Amino acid sequence: MLMVIIAMFAGDAVLASLHGCQVLSPVTPFVYGGFTIRALLGYRLRAKRGGAVVAAALGSVAFFLLSSFGVWMSGTIYPPTPTGFLACCVAALPFFGAPPAGDISGLQPSASSTGQSRDG
Repeated sequence: MLMVIIAMFAGDAVLASLHGCQVLSPVTPFVYGGFTIRALLGYRLRAKRGGAVVAAALGSVAFFLLSSFGVWMSGTIYPPTPTGFLACCVAALPFFGAPPAGDISGLQPSASSTGQSRDG
């Protein structure tokens, strides 16, 4: 898990330097937290029947809500009210559709879950 966070940070640092942006922002902990939750859900549910699909769906929702919460909490765009949080989530909806669809459609059944051996 730590290696994933380090790799994400390294990639963010490179992209920030290429585009002249800050590496860290008030939203960064929420985004990294969202990825961490996704990984923990996947780790926790991987052995359960249908767990990968559940982890992908829940992970997408958790990441969406946590990153939206971070944008809202930064206080730069939306008012610090429940209505402001709702407005933030509504504004983020166009970014929500593709990630869960990609996460779930990218899942492939393993040999053990289909009852087939790896040898054919």
